[in-house]
Amino acid sequence: VVACYVLILPAIVLCIISLFKLNNIVANKIIRFWTCVVFSFVFLICSANIPYFLYFFQNINSGIFQWFTYISTTVGMIAGDKIYLLYGLVFIFTVFVFSKIIYSFQLPNSARKQSNVCYRVITGLLCIVVIFAYIMGIRGRTGYNPIKVSQAYFCRDPFLNQLGISPAFNMITSIIDDMRPDNMRLNLISEKTAITNAQSFLNIKSNNGESLKMTILPKKTIHNGKNVVIIFMESMSFSLLNKGFTPFLDSLCKSSAYFASAYSSGNHTNHGVFSTLYSWPTILKRNAMKGSVVPQIEGGLPTVLKKNGYYNMFFMTHESQYDNMNAFLRTNGFDDIYSQESYSMDSYAHHHPIMLTSNCKKFDDLLPKLNYIYWECVTFRDSPLTTSWIHNR
Repeated sequence: VVACYVLILPAIVLCIISLFKLNNIVANKIIRFWTCVVFSFVFLICSANIPYFLYFFQNINSGIFQWFTYISTTVGMIAGDKIYLLYGLVFIFTVFVFSKIIYSFQLPNSARKQSNVCYRVITGLLCIVVIFAYIMGIRGRTGYNPIKVSQAYFCRDPFLNQLGISPAFNMITSIIDDMRPDNMRLNLISEKTAITNAQSFLNIKSNNGESLKMTILPKKTIHNGKNVVIIFMESMSFSLLNKGFTPFLDSLCKSSAYFASAYSSGNHTNHGVFSTLYSWPTILKRNAMKGSVVPQIEGGLPTVLKKNGYYNMFFMTHESQYDNMNAFLRTNGFDDIYSQESYSMDSYAHHHPIMLTSNCKKFDDLLPKLNYIYWECVTFRDSPLTTSWIHNR
């Protein structure tokens, strides 16, 4: 993906030169220089990622720019540690070898006095194919969404999940994330007023007037052998109950505790999932689960249950990258994620472009997995994400 980002501009230039049979001597020099310089930055990021990952157990990202405020101190610390010389030597050697290889290639001069229509048509078609290949390379996949950091997450091991992430790609996407208006810092009220209000609401006593830390100790352990199932229902409303649309929910209401005046924490899937599972409020224009630097939430229902011996699973009707759920949920307490890629092909509901798995077929695949976990004598917490008014009408 990173190579396609770097090389698409030279590819377009070479296509134009070949199509119109221009003199490419100057272009050849510029392209080689461009390739060496830009890839040098890529190699620099990859080299710096080695010590960065060793320190922080995450790939290098835009967070390093925070240290630029203390540039002299940062440079002094790096220069004072001799181990960084090794990474520097690896970087210099890699750039030297790569540059020698690039400059060993010499493109033939395609300038000619005459050209025929057949040559232009064939060359034009080849150029379209090449540019299309580069665009698909930048996209990284043929699915609904372009490739994201979330695509690399596939298991419960945080090290293996991060192993497939390109440091340069992670750096670029994290910088782009920081530049988005919806990720800018919000100043709804002054920070001092917010802290004061929070201390008052939560009855937190602090000597310095700035602490929001409050320890909550449960009276007893929550692990009592009971399985926990939380079902998210998209587009569901209390106004739909007791009208024949939801017979099973209607029967549950008659024998269960339910709340007629409960409201959604937002207007999007990510708002409901984030707030319900982790007890944090959401901001309507911001997706708290997205980001090349996967957010790590302190506390939350999945994390607490996992610490108490629960095996956490999440089932969704769409692809795992949707709203960055795959990476976010695996990072924050879930053991397994089941998504569109996990279900049988006959589970797809082709009437909807994104929610490609119908609820009934989804539960046909879900129940055997829950039964297997049950017979393995593992207490589980299951969170199926369903769509009510889309698929059940």
